[in-house]
Amino acid sequence: MHFASDKLRAARMRRRWNPGARGNAAGFTIIELFVALAVSAILLSIGVPSFTQMIRSTRLSSTMNQITSDLYAAKGEAIKRNSRVLVCARASSPANTCANSTDWTSGWLVCFDADANGSCDASTSANPNPLIDRRAIQASLKLTGPATPVTFTSTGPTVAAAVLSLKGTWTSAPTKQATVALTGYIGTS
Repeated sequence: MHFASDKLRAARMRRRWNPGARGNAAGFTIIELFVALAVSAILLSIGVPSFTQMIRSTRLSSTMNQITSDLYAAKGEAIKRNSRVLVCARASSPANTCANSTDWTSGWLVCFDADANGSCDASTSANPNPLIDRRAIQASLKLTGPATPVTFTSTGPTVAAAVLSLKGTWTSAPTKQATVALTGYIGTS
């Protein structure tokens, strides 16, 4: 009985150490490789467009959230400072000034306007202005708003109602809007 088990054990050892012997081989065949590559290609062709759409949607939502957050910050600063605070399109030059443009794609400013002249007051070391300086948004987005600044007063309401619209530049891109009512209410859709 011992003799048979020793022969079987020896045969197993020969197969294990002999690369030409048939048995449990590690790895996979060329056909299995091509099948795996084909399945991977199909999954990528399905997943990449969905991933691109997700990135676009996230950029659109995060930019709208930033605009809305800055509008709320301006309203709070106006109440805290007991003075006017502006949200306006950012001019390319001179720096820290409002542009009289409906194109807000190059960024926007949140600044105080204590003298109520409709433009950002001068900055001092004790009182820096603008309060918030947002640079240009992502190139695949387009932001439009009023040509005049959105002005929050010390009691919270605005001087005039305003709508800021954000849209992607790709085909069938959705539009998001931030609306500022005369009462100072800020809403999004």
